[in-house]
Amino acid sequence: MLIDWTPEFDRWHSDVEDKAAAGDEQARITEQLIDAELTILNRLTGIPGEESPALKQVRQSNRYQP
Repeated sequence: MLIDWTPEFDRWHSDVEDKAAAGDEQARITEQLIDAELTILNRLTGIPGEESPALKQVRQSNRYQP
């Protein structure tokens, strides 16, 4: 599956990578978690039919007002 993300996410992800490379332990853990989640998404062959421990359906908050 093609993973596409926003420029904002790209900047944030690059910042986390840079901090991890500089030795920031929290950034290193965050980078590992991001990589794990992206790997899960990359292995998908289509839209998941049901929830799993790794993939949950996004639910809209009742407080949202357009």
